[in-house]
Amino acid sequence: KKQNDVADIINEQRTNMSAATPLLIQGTAKEGTQSKGGPEAVNLSAEMEGTTAKKRKSPPRPSDDDEHHSSTIAKKIAATTISVPALSPYNSRMKELERFRKEASSSSAGSAAGSDEHVIWTLSGDLLEKAGLDVDDYDTEDLPPDDRKRAYDSISSSDIDRHLWSVIVPRSVVDLQNELENDILFADPRNSRGDGMLCLNTYSSWCMYPVINKQLSAATREVNKATKEVKAAEDAGRTPASGVAAGALRRVLATVMAADGCDHWRQDTESPEDCDKIAKKVSKLLKDVLWFEDTELGLVDPYSRRSLLAKFADMSEDWKLGGAVSVKIQAKSAKNGNGMGRSNGAAAAQPAAKKSKIVSVTAAAASASASSSSSGAISGLDAYLSGIDDKLKKRMKTVLQIKISDIAKPSRSALVVLSGATDMKKMNQLCAFVTGHDKTYQYHSQRGTCLKGSRIELRLGDNSRTWLAEKGAVKRATAAGATLCVDKNLKIVQVFQGLMTGSDSGITYDSEEAKRLATTPESVVWVSPDEKRYELTVQTIAPAKVEVGKPLPLPRIVSHAAVEDYEYHPQARTGFGKGLHGSNWTIRGDRKGPGLIILGGCTQAELRKRHSQMSATPICNEDGTWPRGILNCWTEENVASAGPPSK
Repeated sequence: KKQNDVADIINEQRTNMSAATPLLIQGTAKEGTQSKGGPEAVNLSAEMEGTTAKKRKSPPRPSDDDEHHSSTIAKKIAATTISVPALSPYNSRMKELERFRKEASSSSAGSAAGSDEHVIWTLSGDLLEKAGLDVDDYDTEDLPPDDRKRAYDSISSSDIDRHLWSVIVPRSVVDLQNELENDILFADPRNSRGDGMLCLNTYSSWCMYPVINKQLSAATREVNKATKEVKAAEDAGRTPASGVAAGALRRVLATVMAADGCDHWRQDTESPEDCDKIAKKVSKLLKDVLWFEDTELGLVDPYSRRSLLAKFADMSEDWKLGGAVSVKIQAKSAKNGNGMGRSNGAAAAQPAAKKSKIVSVTAAAASASASSSSSGAISGLDAYLSGIDDKLKKRMKTVLQIKISDIAKPSRSALVVLSGATDMKKMNQLCAFVTGHDKTYQYHSQRGTCLKGSRIELRLGDNSRTWLAEKGAVKRATAAGATLCVDKNLKIVQVFQGLMTGSDSGITYDSEEAKRLATTPESVVWVSPDEKRYELTVQTIAPAKVEVGKPLPLPRIVSHAAVEDYEYHPQARTGFGKGLHGSNWTIRGDRKGPGLIILGGCTQAELRKRHSQMSATPICNEDGTWPRGILNCWTEENVASAGPPSK
């Protein structure tokens, strides 16, 4: 278009000239200089001669008057600056992206993985609409080429930065996204890809949820695999390989964009809870994949990461428009540096400022304990509770059976089965409910309160008494000569440190201190508000994976006497006089148990009885050994999943 505009000017001047005068169109009146447009926008006379002069015979030699007239016009043209505009912000950005795309394709062609052409994948939708431009009620695709070009050229640099979202990826990523989106669309078995017909309704949405969840799980496995490789390299003191998470990012993009492209599952649905579950999985997936650095993700340009963050924020708002999705999709977190990579996180910038959550003592308590003989116990307790930090996440994937007994009347006792991820605050609430001091229990980790004045006491030695309670108990702990550890910051497996490695192996402890704490009487005690004391004794700590099938909701109260004859005893009670089955239903709340396969007819009352009996069944024998059977699988892999103690 620039060349055509200049050609019109040249031809107009040639019409008024009796002879052809060669012209050199330049950006300034000074001979030999170039405009900002570069060489291609400067010397156009040769090209114009090739398109116009070839069709015209050579003119006769001009007269003196003609030469004077031509010279005058040429001077006027030379004195007038013909401004050839530079590239627009849109064209500049696309030209830069094209350069990055070619470099990425070239690098891919020379790699051992084989050639895969890269493309500029635009995620921003209608750029003109997002930039707020009026295109006269035309769709962008229907605009005439000249109008579309003028519209794009008029977009400002700031709007380009805000609204042009693109990422450079191999073409196979776009192909995979189309494939995954088709899998979602044809999830309804009533539709066939062969006949070309697609009929969608509410039932179709119900069919789509398993397909989307399966795709998200596959992407999660890719991200987890790359995360392990990066952490292994960093632990070994090596720099993670370039592009180690490129495959994970591409799989995530294809999966998330497929779910975004097919909106039927969140528009025509009667299952908003399924939509929210998908949105939560997407949020976690995006946070995890943006934890990697640009080089690890294989990003070749400086715009892709910010484009992805902008797209995901826009996608979150779009998903909520239908009303079925109420969860906000979050791609940023402190762990991934607000989406810019883990090296940009606050924790990475100031690693020394990170405080341990295990022991939290106020200044008053610290000064009081520093002047007492228990000052050394603070560091000793801290060291013990931090002893399995390197394997804490794995150790939390365990199941424990603990006995709660009245120290004053040992016959009053009860057994509870709970998860290794249970914190000591919930353990305090559970003790209050089981012993009858509290009539309610909230299974949710962020709900429920401890009875005022209650606590759990640890004794690692004569001078190492420690309270596990809320922060407000620090003054009472100091007055009693004890240190304070905030209970919600401590997991049950940090108190009872050990693991069973076989059905009859017994508990293997991580240290002598752990063994002494677990086997010494009254080392772990729950104290009620009226100062009654109840001992906590661990009977088993087993990997959660050894239990075959879907686990029962935890925690639960169990009893050997209630199930020893394999019959349902509706009047069964705990050693504290509480109804066994009713207490378990209170603890379970609105949670559902595993499904049951029953031959023949079965009423709801019968189903409730069977669930009650299953919930009351202990996971181990009275001596701590596990019953042998097909429902227990003690493989090396299952044991390793819980981080066994070092030999």
